[in-house]
Amino acid sequence: MNAEIVINNVRKANIFCEILKKLKTFTESITLMVNDERVFIQGMDASHITIFELTLQKKWFTLLQVSGGENKEFSMNTTILSKVLAIKTEHQTLRFYNTNDTMDKLSIDMCSDNNDEYDKFFEVPLVDLDTELMSIPHTEYDATIQMKSKHFKTIIDGFCQFEFNDVTIECLENTVYFKTDSSEGTMKTQIQDEQLLTYAVIEDSQVVNHFNLNFLSKMCQFIKISDTVLVQQSKGIPIEIRYSIEDNENDMIPNDDVNGNDTTEKSDDDTCDEPDISEQNYLRFYLAPSIGMDDDDEL
Repeated sequence: MNAEIVINNVRKANIFCEILKKLKTFTESITLMVNDERVFIQGMDASHITIFELTLQKKWFTLLQVSGGENKEFSMNTTILSKVLAIKTEHQTLRFYNTNDTMDKLSIDMCSDNNDEYDKFFEVPLVDLDTELMSIPHTEYDATIQMKSKHFKTIIDGFCQFEFNDVTIECLENTVYFKTDSSEGTMKTQIQDEQLLTYAVIEDSQVVNHFNLNFLSKMCQFIKISDTVLVQQSKGIPIEIRYSIEDNENDMIPNDDVNGNDTTEKSDDDTCDEPDISEQNYLRFYLAPSIGMDDDDEL
């Protein structure tokens, strides 16, 4: 076997499937970079204002191996890949593999122990794609927000109901504002400090940036892979939106009680400690701020 990725945990198989399907909204092709330590994907949208990056460590998979300990790259058309993965049912596992005599395609198996399920087997054509990795330096952000991913999506979805092009994210000492305006009027959403899981901002500062609403909306569509999202920004540099993909079985269980009330406890810390990301599983996005907007505009 030239390379093999096996995910026998159906929850993880669904997460991996969800990510690969929805990356189609950012790019026409992706490259799976595989070695004995991890699976990695990095790319940009066509306009080059967004970077996406997926890292899944070896222990996250049932099996991850490549021949000779080499790095393998499998580039695929995202439209074709998304069509294939759309056939997968909720209870099926995943296997991606490639042999020395099939270097022009990647095999994908979807199997289940359920007698009502039909096992499926695909061969996806590989494409020639020049892959040049970008080095993303560690950044100490001026403002860090951690909140429920479904709440973040609800906020952004609200702005998408109107003809808004950009959204301003303003972080103050105890409050976060999402706001914008257009010919249809203005809109502002206020989030209090106590409504966030964690919140840290430089004392007595005002961290304000404007971002393209369409791309923010695309980045909010991954709520099935993580219960929380980390949003970090500093003035004038790309915002980071990160979903941590945990390895335990309970990370996808919502923190809601039987009545639908949020039972997540907010951290008492006024800072958000940053773990060593080099050993983490995550999907993260970087979005450059919109230019040509006046920060002093009041809504």
